Amino acid sequence: MTGASPFVQVPVAGFPALRRVGLANRMIARNRSGRTAKCPVATCFYIFAAFCVLPFLEIPLIGLSFTAPLFLIVAGAAVLRPARRWFPDYNRWISLAGFIWVSLLLGMVMHLGITDLLPTARVFLDFTYWLVVFLGTAHFASTSLTYNRITTVLAISVSMLAVIRLFEALALGSVGAWSGLVLQSQNNYAILFTTFSPFLLIFLVSKRWRHRLLALLGLLVVWTAAVINGSRGCWAGMAIGTLVFTTLFTCSKPRRAWFLWIGLAFVSVCVAALVISSEIARSTFSDRWATLSSLENEKSFMVRQYLNQKSWALFEESPLFGVGLGQYQEAHANIEIPPWYKGRESEFDKRSSHNSYLSLLAETGLAGAIPFAIFLLVLIGFGGVAAVRLTRRGHIWALGIFVGFISMAIHMWAISSLTNTATWFVYGLAASLVVVARRKQPRVTAFFPQKAFAA
Repeated sequence: MTGASPFVQVPVAGFPALRRVGLANRMIARNRSGRTAKCPVATCFYIFAAFCVLPFLEIPLIGLSFTAPLFLIVAGAAVLRPARRWFPDYNRWISLAGFIWVSLLLGMVMHLGITDLLPTARVFLDFTYWLVVFLGTAHFASTSLTYNRITTVLAISVSMLAVIRLFEALALGSVGAWSGLVLQSQNNYAILFTTFSPFLLIFLVSKRWRHRLLALLGLLVVWTAAVINGSRGCWAGMAIGTLVFTTLFTCSKPRRAWFLWIGLAFVSVCVAALVISSEIARSTFSDRWATLSSLENEKSFMVRQYLNQKSWALFEESPLFGVGLGQYQEAHANIEIPPWYKGRESEFDKRSSHNSYLSLLAETGLAGAIPFAIFLLVLIGFGGVAAVRLTRRGHIWALGIFVGFISMAIHMWAISSLTNTATWFVYGLAASLVVVARRKQPRVTAFFPQKAFAA
């Protein structure tokens, strides 16, 4: 390779129209020694993905997450040197993201002089960043062609998260709900386990036994941590996600599904044995499980029902534009509050909604909820078709991404997680599946040898 540029243009199979050097070519560029050159932008993307699962570090003094500057590097590369033209391949997602952004901007304008502008503007800027994360992830993931590596990073990261949760349980005795967690809240652990645990299932169906055994170990750690964490929404989301993955994979690759079923049964037995062997874990799980049969009398569930009533009441007060972005915990609704909050109405109003969709409806009204509902339905419909199509071609990572998205979407009925970078990162991965599935030969730069996942 000669000249000032450290990269050479490499033909990409399946993309004869791609003639200029972009992210896809730089990802597979080679140096003089013949070794694959590392792309610093891709490295930033992988670190960004890891920090989405492990949100423990912040930039000192300003309190900004490390994901923000990392993603700005990725977004800058995607805008300044895109591997493919933006609009023709991504017009659907650009239009939907723009629809959401305009609706949020209109809602903020309509609340000028009515609500405090500063918190509303701050949340609006956050949503602007999250929409950029969505579009940037969709573009970079579908053009850099590194899905095996992305899923590997996410699978390792969620396993590390589970180890950290188990450490808190062993070192601090933080088992179950309201147990004095330090590094993350119970709900944060729960939504991350729900969203990213399906990525371990991808490697459970690999043709390589080393991948299978590592996936079994990872699932054992994650499932054990999820049980100890004590979030019922997490249990439901993970159970449904695992069932969806197993069903779709069995229908697509019936000859390879036997180890998936056996592996899941083995992990289930091991988790049950570990929980039974620990008295505190056994009693915590039993207590939380027992509440499922009498949720109407369970305090946490009752509070969430009251919060749902508050969300509906706020929506009915202002059905078109809601009470304003970031104003849910500042707004008061004329509803009956839980008896244990009598005389402490302001404390009840400060609680999170514990429902991502009703919270958005209350804050933005129909003007914001309808664009987001369309966005979500398009992701589910087109993303599901794309995932099945890619899985039949032998790209199992597509099924893991889609199931992670579905599990997260289900869990978000019981948690406020829409204002989270990881959520929009997963939305972007799901959107990228639709783009990749339209290509006749989606090429994947493999972290593991591609034959390990071949059909």
